[in-house]
Amino acid sequence: CGGCVVSSFPYTEYFDGVSQPNLPCGWTVTNNNADTRLWETTTGFPFSGTNSMYIKKNATVAMDDWFFTPMLDNLVGGTTYNVSLYYRNSISSKTEKLEVKWGATASAAGMTGGTIYTNASIFNEGYLQATGSFSPGSNGDYYVGFHGYSALNQSELYIDDISIVVCSGVPSAPVASAATNVSSTLFTANWSTVSSATKYYLDVSTLSD
Repeated sequence: CGGCVVSSFPYTEYFDGVSQPNLPCGWTVTNNNADTRLWETTTGFPFSGTNSMYIKKNATVAMDDWFFTPMLDNLVGGTTYNVSLYYRNSISSKTEKLEVKWGATASAAGMTGGTIYTNASIFNEGYLQATGSFSPGSNGDYYVGFHGYSALNQSELYIDDISIVVCSGVPSAPVASAATNVSSTLFTANWSTVSSATKYYLDVSTLSD
């Protein structure tokens, strides 16, 4: 699909607006190992909604496959952009590998800006969140690329709920409210959300102060 660019932030892609194996408008893939396996959408194991992105193993060839965001239009030099995604394996006895990079063109050779995130030991069967950031040195159009590089004959690698937000400095602290569903073994923590936050940390203590 042509003409699709990302020109405002925050930007989030859930991969739900297409029929598998199609990609959302502006997203592209490359098959650098020239096998029959490509990144595509699937209804299997979504983190949210109905779809996720995934790639199957190849029993004889190591994975070397990318998918790329649409053009991130006119990013501001010196500004930090935070990237978040959720990832998982399908079988914990296998190990998948993922790296996230950024650059000026939607190709493996164009991912020269640097590494946003890397994980060579993905074996979790439930989704985990990955976060990272990048800061272009000058104004321009850029892309974020997601590279599966697992060894041959592993399993399936899934990614969902990719978001890119402009970092606006240190977020303000969330305001805690009273816990609910309190029992001797558990409780539900409650707090006000902070729009620029990508994760929260909960400090639990047996002391009242």
